[in-house]
Amino acid sequence: MDSRKKIVVICPHPVGYVPGQRLKYEQYFTSWEENGYEITVKPFFNERTQQILYKKGFLLQKIWGTVNGYVNRFLLLFSLHKYDTAYVFLWVTPFGPPIFEWLISKLSKRMIYD
Repeated sequence: MDSRKKIVVICPHPVGYVPGQRLKYEQYFTSWEENGYEITVKPFFNERTQQILYKKGFLLQKIWGTVNGYVNRFLLLFSLHKYDTAYVFLWVTPFGPPIFEWLISKLSKRMIYD
């Protein structure tokens, strides 16, 4: 039986891309793991979309990457029960009202909103 606490980090971008994420939580991953936490990172944008996100053009790929992000956020709702804590950085979804933030706050055992 694994007694490690499980944290899901819900963030906009994959690990290692944006300074805000490095400052707020990525720098602590090693410390958290050394102290018995298992970390799962769930970025909204996948690696492929991140590579083109701020480049000119690629409209269809950006739309597809955004749709894919919403689908993955919806699917995440069904696995939140596996985690002891949901750590949300900035937002859960980039557009629209905070429906997913509300759902995560109701479905997770504990939520940290940063």
